[in-house]
Amino acid sequence: MGKAIVTETANFEVAPAAVWAVLGDLRRLPEWLASHDSFPKEPPAAVPGATFAQRVKGLGRSAEVDWRVETVEAPRSLVLSGRGPMNVKVWFSLSVEPAEAGSTVTYRTEYTSLLLSGPLVTQVHEAATPVMRESLRNLAALFSRT
Repeated sequence: MGKAIVTETANFEVAPAAVWAVLGDLRRLPEWLASHDSFPKEPPAAVPGATFAQRVKGLGRSAEVDWRVETVEAPRSLVLSGRGPMNVKVWFSLSVEPAEAGSTVTYRTEYTSLLLSGPLVTQVHEAATPVMRESLRNLAALFSRT
């Protein structure tokens, strides 16, 4: 089973509670998550065991991922597990830590599949990294409007 892990971190000049108000609310994913395409129906509250479907954009396509909320440790972390096309498994985690000037957010996505090996791991990493960075910029823009 091959694996690709992509992690990005960003600092925000707002309190962790303000960041968590956005990250801990699945309905707000369209406001900042660059890979978000649509929800077939509104997602539930982020509580362990909750499930929802989301269409995501990546590698020039839109595909549906079926998500399950694994853990929620408000106001610090959210972990989702998902299954996408071709049986790709995805772990999506967000963590918020207090920082000197506000908050630090760590955004980590792990892709696992029999198809992931060699150059494909590099391709996934190269495709996901700019999308994750854009997502964190989108998140920062939400706080600059307040």
